[in-house]
Amino acid sequence: MVATALRFRRLPIALALLTAAACATTAQLGSGGSFAEAVELYRLSDGKKAMALAVDDQGRRAWGVLYGSLGQDEANQRALESCRENAERARVRAPCHLFAIGDAQAPETVRACAEGRLSAPYCAAQSRFGW
Repeated sequence: MVATALRFRRLPIALALLTAAACATTAQLGSGGSFAEAVELYRLSDGKKAMALAVDDQGRRAWGVLYGSLGQDEANQRALESCRENAERARVRAPCHLFAIGDAQAPETVRACAEGRLSAPYCAAQSRFGW
């Protein structure tokens, strides 16, 4: 009887964790829409989120987005991973950088653009689509 009661007490916790994990979603390149639309959707979403972007010398873009993560570090890493996968699939030959963290532009990326450490096409996108 005690073992059964313990299992049922753990059930709500397990369901909550599964539900939270299921809410974390990544956006894929080619899932419809432009980068401008992806940015707008990102801005409207809540919770722990991150967006990463790659822009090559021809201005082609690939991005990765994670919404609804349990933690910000996880959101950042998964957005970067998604961006890298999308860049490889789309043959965008450029590194991915965090574009946004939570509800703000990624501070390190903004700083790198200001200091000239990132490519001009990337910084142009950051400037055009950033907050």
